[in-house]
Amino acid sequence: IKALTQLRNGGLIIKFDSTVSAAWLRQSNNKTKFLEKLEVPAEIHDRSYTVLVPFLPITAPLDDPQWFRAIKIENNLREDSLASAKWIKQKFRYSPNQRVVHALFTFLNPTATNSLLWCRAQLKSLIWERTK
Repeated sequence: IKALTQLRNGGLIIKFDSTVSAAWLRQSNNKTKFLEKLEVPAEIHDRSYTVLVPFLPITAPLDDPQWFRAIKIENNLREDSLASAKWIKQKFRYSPNQRVVHALFTFLNPTATNSLLWCRAQLKSLIWERTK
């Protein structure tokens, strides 16, 4: 372990000295042993990367597994790279004539995140940029 940072909510961020050490802790049996040695209730979460996706059509079915899978396939993303997508604004807050809304996509892989940011992800089922 290279550094520990305690968050205001009591959580800890552990910075490892190498990617090998981090990969070691991600293994199920090592994670279990590590948590047992802490002797306090704890969980280990993988790092995630959140991206704001502006101007999605409100008809985009973010909760549909088929649609979610299509996003991954069309953008050549690994199955485990895109963790979730959710609307920023709740549906009951939409104005009656609203057509687009922003969403948050959460990735577990920085490579996939950067790929979408740099390539501007041209999807058949989405409009990522505002059009006039």
